[in-house]
Amino acid sequence: MDFFNSFFQNVKDKLTNPFFGTLGFILILHHWEFWYTLFNFDADCSRVEKLAILKLMVAKDFAVRNLLEDIFLTVVFVLAGYLVVFGTRALSLSFDHKLMTWLTKKVVSKNVVLLETHREVVQERDRYSEQYEEQRQRVRNFSANLDEQTRQIQEKDKLILTEGAKVNELNISNAKVTTELNREKQKNESLQNANDEKETQVDRIENEYNKSVVYMGELEKELYEFKTIFFDQDKRYGWNSPDKFPLEILNKVHELRDSNEWSHFLKLYNAMQNGGSFSENELLKFKESGLISLTSDPKLTILGRIIGFYSNIFDDNISM
Repeated sequence: MDFFNSFFQNVKDKLTNPFFGTLGFILILHHWEFWYTLFNFDADCSRVEKLAILKLMVAKDFAVRNLLEDIFLTVVFVLAGYLVVFGTRALSLSFDHKLMTWLTKKVVSKNVVLLETHREVVQERDRYSEQYEEQRQRVRNFSANLDEQTRQIQEKDKLILTEGAKVNELNISNAKVTTELNREKQKNESLQNANDEKETQVDRIENEYNKSVVYMGELEKELYEFKTIFFDQDKRYGWNSPDKFPLEILNKVHELRDSNEWSHFLKLYNAMQNGGSFSENELLKFKESGLISLTSDPKLTILGRIIGFYSNIFDDNISM
């Protein structure tokens, strides 16, 4: 029951959609002969004749060109409808909020002001009133703070007299400390210069590393797209002829055949794919041909994988 409710609700949503509703209306008008024939066959027509007639009409009326014309007309009518709604709405709002307001101001009285202007004036007055009260409160606070500061100044004047002698003694000690501080400062500047040079080197290394990371990311993305073209389940059936492969791959196959290395490479490919054994000399030989990579563990390059994966096509279709 829920399935049917969901189905009919989905149909209802599609029909109430402006685009699908207009499309259905255009399909009915544009192909009225088909719909009329669908429900009004002659009494002497057999079921086979009816089906044959319907097939001919479907092939004629619902061809790709006709469907594209129906969709185009639907888009035109929908856009035209939206433009009409937009224009009438814009005209109505302009009349209500612009023309009527201007006309009322001109006809009734020159002393009449817009409600919006009145509200702005009231808000500005209230804002100035609040600022005035805030300033008065600040003046009171400043006055109280001034009295407190005056009392504290008088007390501090007394302390200054008693602390003056101590300041003289501290000045003497401060001179000694300043001399030592200057000496340490010079050492610190030397260390800081050395540290700045190290930081500059670190920044340069980090920039180079970040660039290499971005470059590797781009290479991995391109490699993934390249693998998808040749090894994706849906696309591998398209590579059914050597003529569809790039010239670089075909040249490499001819090179292996001319050097009598074709069968050796296929054995190495099967061994690497199925976990068999292979010698280091074979790896080095095919590394020079660009079919094996020895950067970390031995593995096939993309070129090697493509040639090995589609070796049956090259065996059947490429002559020596």
